[in-house]
Amino acid sequence: MSELAGAAAAAPGLFLDAAAFKHFAPLLEASQGYARHSGCRFRSSSFLGVLPEEALGSFSLSSSSSSAAEETEAMESHFADQVSPGSRLAAKVQAAPEVACFARRLRAGEAGLIEEHDRAFRIVMVESVRNGMIATFRRLDIWPPCPAPLGVEDDDCSYEDVFAPIPAIAQRTYNDDVRRLLSVPCDGAVAPLLQRAMTAAFIVDFAHEAGVESPTMPQTQQDMIAEFTARVEIYE
Repeated sequence: MSELAGAAAAAPGLFLDAAAFKHFAPLLEASQGYARHSGCRFRSSSFLGVLPEEALGSFSLSSSSSSAAEETEAMESHFADQVSPGSRLAAKVQAAPEVACFARRLRAGEAGLIEEHDRAFRIVMVESVRNGMIATFRRLDIWPPCPAPLGVEDDDCSYEDVFAPIPAIAQRTYNDDVRRLLSVPCDGAVAPLLQRAMTAAFIVDFAHEAGVESPTMPQTQQDMIAEFTARVEIYE
């Protein structure tokens, strides 16, 4: 590994869960430094200034046929006197070749990438519904309910049962939130479920920026939203 690649990889905190998305793993591993700077979101505009305009033809997201390794070497040579280890620019230079490579592969419809993109999208939808529910509970001042509803144990995290009374759903969602907080490893790393969700969001962002159409929201989440909304209206 080159000095520049090593500097980006050595940045503290692994934000992207490459093990959870093995087909995207090279992109995720190369993007750890970039994700640390971007808050685990991906924007193609971040890479517009990585190379001078006259050099963009070799490293654009659509036209390059060079391997990621060749592009990394060329880009590091170009930026040798400009990049500070650990900087945002260093992270972009480290990620850019894999960004270009994976954008081409994803647009070409590579089966493994499409499958993992679909799975990432489902994870994002689940998290979006959950976050929307939490926002509603906060607005209703039942985060958590006080007193706690009878019959809901501390380890009952089945918030997906939106046919239950609203206070019970709120308590179960709160229990799930506590469980996630308690799952943070002793070394201070990001909680596993949160790390997976952030990685899924990064992949969905990446696919969108690459021009790949997202799937429709799964019917399960659509039904959850409809039933939950109806019950909130009754509760209010």
